[in-house]
Amino acid sequence: MHTWLNRREGCKIGKNRVLRIMRENDLLIPQKRYNAKRNVATSKPKAEYPNQYWGIDMTKFLAGCSWFYLVIVIDWYTKKIVGWDLALRSKGCD
Repeated sequence: MHTWLNRREGCKIGKNRVLRIMRENDLLIPQKRYNAKRNVATSKPKAEYPNQYWGIDMTKFLAGCSWFYLVIVIDWYTKKIVGWDLALRSKGCD
C-alpha cells in the first residue's frame, strides 16, 4: 500500500503512517505463522554393547601449505577410536 501511494498516487507518506492508519481501520490481514516441520521420530540408536554401532567423521585441516583429510571411526558404546586414516585427498567410493 505504501509503495502504491508513493509511486502511483504521488502521495509522499511514510510506511509507519500507512501501517498505523490501516491498523486503526482494521484493514490489516493477520499474518500466518508457519512452524518448521521437525521429524522427531528419527533419533540415533543407542548402543547397548561394544561394536554394535560405529560412527564415522571426516575433517579437513591445513598443515604447512597443504590440506589433509582425517577420517576416524568411533565405537558409540565405548567412545574409543576403532580406526582412522589420514590422506592428502578425500577418498570417494572407488
